[in-house]
Amino acid sequence: MKILFQSRNHVLAYDGSVLFHNNDPIVIFSYLSWKFRFSRIRILSRLFRLEPRCATMLNDDIVILAMSNRVFFINVAEKRISKVILVPDGLSTPLNLTTFNDEYVYWGDYGMNRDFHPINIYRIDKNGDVKVLYTFPANSIFHIHNILFDKWNERFFILTGDFGDNVGIYTADLNFTKVVPFLVGNEQYRAVQGMALKDGFLWATDAVLNKNHIYYVSYSEPGKVECLSEINGSVIYGCNISEGLLLSTTVEPYPSSKSFLKTILDDRIAPGVVDRNVYLLHVDKNKKISILGKYKKDCLPMQLFQYGQITFPYYDAGHYDTIQCNGMAIKKFDGKIIKLSL
Repeated sequence: MKILFQSRNHVLAYDGSVLFHNNDPIVIFSYLSWKFRFSRIRILSRLFRLEPRCATMLNDDIVILAMSNRVFFINVAEKRISKVILVPDGLSTPLNLTTFNDEYVYWGDYGMNRDFHPINIYRIDKNGDVKVLYTFPANSIFHIHNILFDKWNERFFILTGDFGDNVGIYTADLNFTKVVPFLVGNEQYRAVQGMALKDGFLWATDAVLNKNHIYYVSYSEPGKVECLSEINGSVIYGCNISEGLLLSTTVEPYPSSKSFLKTILDDRIAPGVVDRNVYLLHVDKNKKISILGKYKKDCLPMQLFQYGQITFPYYDAGHYDTIQCNGMAIKKFDGKIIKLSL
C-alpha cells in the first residue's frame, strides 16, 4: 500500500490498482493496461511503474492523481474518473502536484525533454477545466520538478531541472503572468524539494554527478547562498509540513552508458550518492537538520526496479502526531508504510 494524501478528514491510499478514500475503494485502474493485472505482484509493480507518482485533493470531493503519463480528475462521491489529461508526447507523469487555496491544483511538464522543447505549467480547477498558465520557451529548461507556494510573499517558487544555463529556481506571481529567475545557471540550484521561509528559501539539491547539499538563501541577500549541510544523496522526494520539511535522499545509479543492457543492469551508485543507504531527514523552521532514519537499498538493479527512496503523501496544513511515508526499493520496508514521530 502507498499513502498518497493525508489531512484531518481525508486519507488517500493506493493498493493493487485500487484507489482508496478513507479505506473505501473509489476507483480501479486495471482498465489502463494489461500490466495493471500484475499490480499486486510487488516486483512487477516496481518493474512496470504501476503506482501513482503523486496525488492531492482539490476539495472534499475532488482528487487529482498523476500516474502512467496521465493526470486524473476523480469525483469521490460518485466514485468515478471524470476527466483524464494526457501528458505531452515524449514526456512522463508529473513529478509533483500543488494545491492552492482549495481552488486549484498546479503542475509542470516533466520527462526526458532532450530537444529542449517548450515546457508548460498547468492549472486545473474544481470543474476540471485545465489552463496553461505559463510556457518556458524552447531551449530554456529541461522540465519542471516542483511548484511551491510562498505564503510570506504571496508567490510561487518553480524548481526546474536538469541541465542548461537557464535551469534552476524561478519565482512567479499568483497568476503566473510574471515569471522571473531567482537562482539559475548552476548545478547548485538544481532542486526538486524546498521550503519557503519567512526570511529566505531553503532547498536540497538533486545532483547525480556532484555531491549534494541543503542550501539556504536570504531574500535580503539573494547573491549569498549558505550551505547548511552536505547530504548523502540526491533528493527527489519530500514534503512540507507544519513542523518543517521532510526529505529522502535517493540511492540512484551511475549515469546511462551507450549499452542498453549495461545501463539497466549496472548496480554502481552515481557519483553524487555517497553510500547505498536512504536517509530520512527533517529540516525545521530554524534550519536545524536531523536524521530520522537510515534504510539500506535492496539488491535489485536500480534502473529496472526503481531507485532506493522514501516517498511522502501530500500533507494538508496542520499538525500531525504521526507522519507516514512509503518505502521503495529498500530492505524490510519496500512497499510498506513507515510511521514516525517528530
